[in-house]
Amino acid sequence: MRRLAAELARLGTAESTRSLEGKLHRGTFRLGFFLQVIDALQADRPLHWCESMRCTGDWDARAARLLLSEIEARPWLSWAEVSRRLAYIDENWDSHELAVAVSSGDFAATLFFQCAVVCSFQGVDIFVDQSDLYEAARKGAADVRRRAQGGAESDVT
Repeated sequence: MRRLAAELARLGTAESTRSLEGKLHRGTFRLGFFLQVIDALQADRPLHWCESMRCTGDWDARAARLLLSEIEARPWLSWAEVSRRLAYIDENWDSHELAVAVSSGDFAATLFFQCAVVCSFQGVDIFVDQSDLYEAARKGAADVRRRAQGGAESDVT
């Protein structure tokens, strides 16, 4: 963790070891931060991410460019369709609010990975095991079906 804090500081982002541990433990970080970590550690990344990672602007702008490019690469996806697919795993986004959040870079890394599952993005398995992504999506979908049928609330902890 100290190495990561030092590398982020070298890139101009001051993060203490403790704050990094907290973000990573809670899983509460933005996609821009995730991309910064990848860059700081010089970690492998999908080749098609390289253009977004090199674009000008802050890391949230790069995150926005990455998610936008993934969606634009699939011409059958509209914001309404992405929103509909996310709702299937109990992530309810108004399509306009989703488009605004993504365009601004104002979104968590979890949204990117949820979109990766429901929209079939390639390459995320470098960072997260594909079976874990699908299992999380299946649990979300099962919870939605249970609630729709008047069943018990989610048992996910």
